[in-house]
Amino acid sequence: MKGNITFAILLILSLILSTSCVKDNIITNNDNNIANVVNLRFSFTFEDEEITRAVSDGTQVDILYYAIVDESGKLLNKNVRELRSNELASKTISMNLTLSAGVSYRAVFWVQNSECDAYTFSDDMSVTVDYTGANNDEIRDAFYGVSNLFTTTDGIVKVVLKRPFAQLNLGTGDWGNVIVPENTNPVTATGVTVKGLADTFAPLTGEAS
Repeated sequence: MKGNITFAILLILSLILSTSCVKDNIITNNDNNIANVVNLRFSFTFEDEEITRAVSDGTQVDILYYAIVDESGKLLNKNVRELRSNELASKTISMNLTLSAGVSYRAVFWVQNSECDAYTFSDDMSVTVDYTGANNDEIRDAFYGVSNLFTTTDGIVKVVLKRPFAQLNLGTGDWGNVIVPENTNPVTATGVTVKGLADTFAPLTGEAS
């Protein structure tokens, strides 16, 4: 991302991503009875690819976290998978899950760079953000999506991934005109401090705190 970036818990931007076809995960909440199940293929897109391209291309994301809860909020499955380079290059990424038929679920997805340590997750996939570190760090780019599920037949579920962070860009056209006092080091960087930001985001509810 160009310019210095401060991450705030706000829902405003989005990018394109998805996850590849992998071996089905079987998730049921009826005493492991898989006689009556549906096979779902999740297909991921981004909310506004044109806006996102102007900000970041998301090429640093390479891992997907996801969780499935029932309608009472009970966690049924939480997992993570790496995205392969060919999946990201082709942007033909999807993921398969097998669920009990005729049951209400909620699914939450989070995509980020595997080397990023700015985020930690609770069992319900609430995300806690660590703001320390340098700005303008592309590997802290991340996206999330939530899907409400109730189906009795196999099918494709389209999930829109959104960037849950605001981006602050700083720029100047007169850097060369900065007056540097004699015998001092030249100016090579600037900084910005933002206070009072929320540091926890719950994708299932869309709430920040």
